[in-house]
Amino acid sequence: MKKIGVLGGHIAGIGFETSGKGIIVVTRMVAGVSKRVQDTVEQKGGNYLEMQLERSSQGNDRLIVMAGGDKTLFDIAEPYFQSFSAHTVYIGETGSVCTAYLPLQLIKGVYLVGLAEIMHMAQQCGIEKGLICKLLRELGHSKYITNKADKITKGLFTITEQTLEELQENIQLGMYLNQELQEPVPLKVCSAVNQRLLLDDKYDDHGGFDSSIIFTIFEKNEA
Repeated sequence: MKKIGVLGGHIAGIGFETSGKGIIVVTRMVAGVSKRVQDTVEQKGGNYLEMQLERSSQGNDRLIVMAGGDKTLFDIAEPYFQSFSAHTVYIGETGSVCTAYLPLQLIKGVYLVGLAEIMHMAQQCGIEKGLICKLLRELGHSKYITNKADKITKGLFTITEQTLEELQENIQLGMYLNQELQEPVPLKVCSAVNQRLLLDDKYDDHGGFDSSIIFTIFEKNEA
């Protein structure tokens, strides 16, 4: 392996010479698409690694690298990944990164909708959002929950960690992943989040805002 190339975005095909090269694709391609790209690279004599970047929840603005595919290429590139990331994880074979990532997005969706509903209920009971946010921090809830609660409390919806549109797309892909299983799991709570809330027409004008903006929909429904 003489050279390593890092590519970004969704790649429909590799139109250049890859023989003897390690190709690292920074992407969120679903497993089937990523495997087709791998086939193209390997047919031309190259090595393929898919890589996905996620922001660390530790408040240090560093990234978490999740990778799948050629393990030899990962081992070579790992020192480079570690130079800019808080943590580097090799998930497994090509396609495994997306497969591991989507269930985490379903968890985020369920947490976020539950948080928005409960904060709205607390507000209706006369409890200030700031107090709920403080209690969540003091009770040791996850950074994801406390960050979203803080955004809801301060109305910081234009400062995006993950847009509502991105979360919607990931939840849909997660539901599709489950449907593709030989024996699909009855994801009743996730289905309710997907169908009743995140795909509702009321969110159409809010896709570019942070996903925590779903809280404002509950407020508008009460107006």
